[in-house]
Amino acid sequence: MAEPTDGTKIHFNSACLDMQDLTPSDSTTLSPMPRGFFVKGTSGDVTVVTAGGTTITLPALPLYATVSCVISKVMATGTDAVDIVGMY
Repeated sequence: MAEPTDGTKIHFNSACLDMQDLTPSDSTTLSPMPRGFFVKGTSGDVTVVTAGGTTITLPALPLYATVSCVISKVMATGTDAVDIVGMY
């Protein structure tokens, strides 16, 4: 897969450098794209769009579930987990 379009390089073998709360939105594209995310609030489904453009629903993610995947969106439609944190 190509590097993200914002010019940053993703290194999956290192710890994340920053974290930020993500607000689910069907229209907002994340920039820069987080290299993963976790659920810190209430467990539930999370629908994301990957950096490659695939929309996928991850069902019933438990509290503190960590997903290592570069994402461009956390969709409001299909997401009922609460308090999702992006890892950069």
